[in-house]
Amino acid sequence: MYAYSQPTQLRNLGFNSVEKRRSGLDFRAAPPRAVKGLQVSAILGFKKAPPCTMEEVSRSEVGEVTKFFVEAFFVDGKECSPTARRSLETGQRNDMSSRYTDPRKEESVMLCMRDNETGEVMACVGLEAARFSGQDQTSPYMFVKDEDLQIRPVVANLAVGREGRRFGLAKKLMAECEAQCKEWGYDEILLFVESTNTRAKKLYGKLGYRRAWIKKDATAMKVTEDGYLTDEQVELWCMRKSLKPGLFGLLGM
Repeated sequence: MYAYSQPTQLRNLGFNSVEKRRSGLDFRAAPPRAVKGLQVSAILGFKKAPPCTMEEVSRSEVGEVTKFFVEAFFVDGKECSPTARRSLETGQRNDMSSRYTDPRKEESVMLCMRDNETGEVMACVGLEAARFSGQDQTSPYMFVKDEDLQIRPVVANLAVGREGRRFGLAKKLMAECEAQCKEWGYDEILLFVESTNTRAKKLYGKLGYRRAWIKKDATAMKVTEDGYLTDEQVELWCMRKSLKPGLFGLLGM
């Protein structure tokens, strides 16, 4: 798991195809680059990545993606009671629907990767242009003075199922989110991750994200050892990546 919880032109992803449903357009990705000699996966004995497709999640598919996200992110092999699972799925479905598939929100999207043979979801991510007052993300219904309000793109709900890990799916989804931010006209992208999630921080660091600020009093829902839910106090890192071209982007400005 990677996430905390959160185009007109889609880039070449190295997968069979990319679907853009909201616009009704279909962008075909170029075939993967040919590699001379043996593949690294063959040399090391790794399993080969299954052919998969990146697509935009429609409102009717949010329930399916929600179940995948709960299993891949919250449960991830742990025991989870039916009551806890239902509670997580209901909460996440409502949250994802309002954040990513509300037709009134123009700058929001949810993406998933599907196995071409089985049609099953292998990974997912959400991206939205969110309201900020200083370092606090605010509800669309909360009043904020115009001089204090900022709109900044936030990526969240990134998760990769166990069968899809170590194939670079998270990197592909993050790259597409960054490309979408540029299409929307933003020159930065933000995300939040728990300070104890070393694996996720390492991934984001490799992708060029740097810590912007720390939120020490955040609350996160967790699945306990006996399979029930509890709220825990956590420390969150806000990580930011500059999308500016050239030297400004490299310097994180």
